[in-house]
Amino acid sequence: MLRKSRNVKLITSVFSKLIFSMLFAAAIIVSLVFAKYKLVYGVEVNGEDSGYVASKIALEKKIDNYILNGEGENVGYVLSNSTVDYELMLVSKDTGTSDDEIYAKVKDNCDVYYKVYAVMVSGDEKGLVSSLEDAQKIVDSVNEKQKEYKEKTTLEIEERYLQEYELIEDVEVAINDIYEPIKKANEAIKVVKSTPAGVKTVSDDVLLALKENLTELNFNVPVENPVITSRFGWRSSGYHYGIDLAKPNGSPIYAAEAGVVTFADWYGGYGYLIKIQHAGSYETYYGHCSKILVSVGDEVAQGDLIGNVGSTGRSTGPHVHMEIRYEGTPLNPEVFLYE
Repeated sequence: MLRKSRNVKLITSVFSKLIFSMLFAAAIIVSLVFAKYKLVYGVEVNGEDSGYVASKIALEKKIDNYILNGEGENVGYVLSNSTVDYELMLVSKDTGTSDDEIYAKVKDNCDVYYKVYAVMVSGDEKGLVSSLEDAQKIVDSVNEKQKEYKEKTTLEIEERYLQEYELIEDVEVAINDIYEPIKKANEAIKVVKSTPAGVKTVSDDVLLALKENLTELNFNVPVENPVITSRFGWRSSGYHYGIDLAKPNGSPIYAAEAGVVTFADWYGGYGYLIKIQHAGSYETYYGHCSKILVSVGDEVAQGDLIGNVGSTGRSTGPHVHMEIRYEGTPLNPEVFLYE
């Protein structure tokens, strides 16, 4: 039994020395290898060899940070178009790494979208700014300048994500550039000759005489060769009490029949409106005028110039909105004008 125990100890001692010798030899070999070589990661970008990096984690962290945050101002988001693959390998110790070059290559394959703000005037883009504060300043300043106008221009702000853009350089200049056309447009629609109905009215005797006059009327189209863009009756926005006759801005408007002007001023959604009372309790309306060329109390003959076509009030383009009413009830003007 004692002899068997001595044999086990001998074998164990031999194996221990053998293992130690192998580990020592391995350590020498590893030392010799790492004296001449080093471990790096070979990197492929979109399947193309792009160099070596010492730390895969460091490069991935840098790329991820760029995709999440971008670089510079106004970055909205970044889309990467690169596939990056890594392979651990031994290379000669004098082989250089290419962290910056590989990072730059991945960046070049990204699409960067910048967040900017568009200032919209009546639906048209008038410029881009980098901050919501600048956009709001432009809108608020222009609205303050036009607050005394009856017909106000709508300004809005839209958030945009663009790869390329050109910003407004000077906010104050932009405010003036946007406001000046609005100012000129409002000056253009000022009434040349207009007396509010509250200042001057038509006497009851004149109106009664007109209503009792049974002279046969023959209404003419108030503008030359118009295009009818909206007819009498129901439409998507509600009931339309007249017809819209499209003509270029500033085109002349003529009295459809003889009568007396009973209203010549601003009237809500009609914009600048002219009303003419005719014989037999008939009345005509001419809405959205750019200029009014008659005053309350004026007697006009059929075909007299009374105003100019415009787009004032609730209007989508230059036209005259014409109504024919009998004792206040709207009638289809086409029946009188074209039949």
